[in-house]
Amino acid sequence: MGGTVFVLGAGASFGDALEFQDGYSGDKAQVPPRPPLTNQFFDATHINGDPHEIEQQNRPLISHIRHHWGITETLGEGAWNFLSIEEVFSALALLNDFSPPSSDEKANSQLLLNDLTRFIRRSISMSTLFRFGTHTQRLAQHLKPNDSVINFNYDLLMDQELLVNKGPLQYQNFSVKFFGTDLIDPGAGYHDIRQFLTEPISAGSTNGPSGPAEGLYLKPHGSLNWFTCPNTGCPRSRSFVVLTSITQCLASSAWSINFQCNYCHSELTALLVPPLSQKPIMNNPHLRNIWGNAFAVLANAAKIVIIGFSFQPSDFYAAWLFRYGLHYRQDARVLVVNPANKSDSAFQVRMESIFGTRYDGTWTEFDQLDQIISA
Repeated sequence: MGGTVFVLGAGASFGDALEFQDGYSGDKAQVPPRPPLTNQFFDATHINGDPHEIEQQNRPLISHIRHHWGITETLGEGAWNFLSIEEVFSALALLNDFSPPSSDEKANSQLLLNDLTRFIRRSISMSTLFRFGTHTQRLAQHLKPNDSVINFNYDLLMDQELLVNKGPLQYQNFSVKFFGTDLIDPGAGYHDIRQFLTEPISAGSTNGPSGPAEGLYLKPHGSLNWFTCPNTGCPRSRSFVVLTSITQCLASSAWSINFQCNYCHSELTALLVPPLSQKPIMNNPHLRNIWGNAFAVLANAAKIVIIGFSFQPSDFYAAWLFRYGLHYRQDARVLVVNPANKSDSAFQVRMESIFGTRYDGTWTEFDQLDQIISA
């Protein structure tokens, strides 16, 4: 493959310069906050509304957090400003796993998980609806046909560039490879690429996975616009669908309007992977394939550019993916773009433990993109 793999984390969306889309008729003076980092979902800046109203709308969830985390302050203040969404998501997922099947505890924990998913969808959507990331847009415009993007974010800033704005074909390639369907009209010259992507067998390699010849867009943690049918009796429950209308998805998420399966009419659930140390990847064939393809593109990359992804010590899957995937390309360069490159010695040590001497921590901001691409 030999292209560049761009890896996006929460810091990429937070550090982007968001602007309103052309034709937006709303009040541009009312600028929403940036997409939240993991410890900002519950602070006053990012809850996007009156704290008392938000608490009333999410009473079971907020009451559960208050009880089990011992938080007494008004929502958005005090301890809420430091509460990690990953900690809450993991705790509720574990509670659901440990609850006996068919019990009230199981049902209540699932309702709390559903409430949290809606809360996450609303927070991200309120920050990005009718907006685009200028740096994300520029990155999409720079993508070459054999470049891939691994996006660990739930948000749709890059999805928007690859779907709505009909940019490079990485998302289209992903859809054809995984589902055999087109997300956009790729044009008449796409026939050979489609045939290659849908082949059940490809040539192997004596040095690890050969990887796809065409770049892919991969989201190992799921996405706001990926939906599954929870009805196990529905034939569509064994897959997920990609909603290509970004505005419809964000608007529905912002106002807590749910989608339904057009086959059995059950309420669909967003496919978001909880940040557990043991992720539910092996139990979902599509997620397993996404991670497997991410491994393959890393194993064949000439350069990896990691923007705003901090490799939390508890994220063993991500560390494994890069530590072992890059084993096959000892000459691959690894450029890590993160403000912690300059100020956090623990972060630097962790990057060196994963990437060794290939770790280049020169870069600190997303707006250095042009220099990073040419480096």
